[in-house]
Amino acid sequence: MKLNSKALEKARKISVILDSLSSPTRLMITCMLIKGEKNVTEILANIGTSKGNISQHLRILSSNGILDSRRDGNKIFYFIKDDKISKVVAHLKNLYCPDFDF
Repeated sequence: MKLNSKALEKARKISVILDSLSSPTRLMITCMLIKGEKNVTEILANIGTSKGNISQHLRILSSNGILDSRRDGNKIFYFIKDDKISKVVAHLKNLYCPDFDF
């Protein structure tokens, strides 16, 4: 069976999403954002790494189309861009770490 170009393009898009979520830190950030937007300070309080490290992961998630952001004063709030991604991450969280509450 030969894949058509449309199916291949969709597979590439899904591959980018899964690759973006393959980092434990990026997956945890995304899990935190299932319930709604958070700023960097809120993310840092739950992840426990450096601000520079969090910023790098947020940049990767944003550049790969997982997250978007909005500015409110001097704070930047991040949120999951696509409801389908929220559903996938929520499903993974419910299957593998239902006790984690961010």
